Amino acid sequence: MAELRESCDETRHSVCSGAADGLITYSNRVSEDTARRITITFTLDDTTLGEVPWARAAVLEDTAATRAALHEAARKLHRAYQTEDAQLWQSMMAPHLERIRRSRGYESTDKLAAALIKQAPLAPSDGSTLIPLLSASEAATAPLRTGSSNQLITFRDGPVRFQTPGEEFQKTVIVFFCALPEGIFVCHRQPPSF
Repeated sequence: MAELRESCDETRHSVCSGAADGLITYSNRVSEDTARRITITFTLDDTTLGEVPWARAAVLEDTAATRAALHEAARKLHRAYQTEDAQLWQSMMAPHLERIRRSRGYESTDKLAAALIKQAPLAPSDGSTLIPLLSASEAATAPLRTGSSNQLITFRDGPVRFQTPGEEFQKTVIVFFCALPEGIFVCHRQPPSF
């Protein structure tokens, strides 16, 4: 029994079983009743998530053309929030939404998009106001953030930011864009902060 207890402490498990006397050894005591061990084998029928949306995306370089294309994509996403255009938002988020749809088991991205917008509306209900998107000339020199493989890119300050009423605090919708054969889309979104 001391050997089993030592093994439990070394692996930091809170419960260990398998003692010869049929008792369960906890990290701080021994059970009063005997226990039986049951081993079960099962298979999970889980849908594969597939590759990440940016797996087939181009590696991006910081060029004037990349910045112009990024600004145009950011402008469309910003407009979707500004006008509360769920269809435009969904079209800009399509690669990201498809992966989330598979992981959450939704039958369509339409249903997932509706659920996400219901959970976190495009226009926050706390009275926050959308901060204007940086201009094309500002985008030409604005700091960028990239993913480790340079397939994901965004403006450091984020394309969609909200000013909270009466506070200096800003809420940012953090998204990363990628260049797919069909165009530039949101391929990754961090969970919303509001």
